[in-house]
Amino acid sequence: MKIERVKDDMVGLRRTWMIRHDVFVEEQNWPVEEEVDEFDHDPRTTHVIAVSDEGEDLATARIIFEEPGRVRITRVAVNSHARGDGVGKELMKGVARIALEDYAVDGQVHLVLAAQEHAVPFYETLGYTRAEGGYEYVGIKHFEMDQTITA
Repeated sequence: MKIERVKDDMVGLRRTWMIRHDVFVEEQNWPVEEEVDEFDHDPRTTHVIAVSDEGEDLATARIIFEEPGRVRITRVAVNSHARGDGVGKELMKGVARIALEDYAVDGQVHLVLAAQEHAVPFYETLGYTRAEGGYEYVGIKHFEMDQTITA
């Protein structure tokens, strides 16, 4: 499997949208109008995709620049048939590597994300810390999580 940046064109974006549509709209019943947003076309957004050795797109995420040394990771989605095989972990390791390469200040970058409640334990295994409280987004409980990583 390889983790790669998606070309910022409609072909590349459609690859990510297909995975996100399957996971968020079809599986989790998000309103379709909530799934694609202004960050998809923002030049400060980096789209990332996990591709199998056979060339199948398995998972995606996007990295949104917030300020020097700080990014927000959003729209993390793994196709249902690829879950449980370490794809999500490899995707997030690749996202962290790309965030360090592209957004680090003095060799470190602060990663922030909003985890769906069921995914909190997964992110904790990757070193993220959950903030207190939580909130609903598209009918799903989310928690802010973060960590700082260094090169």
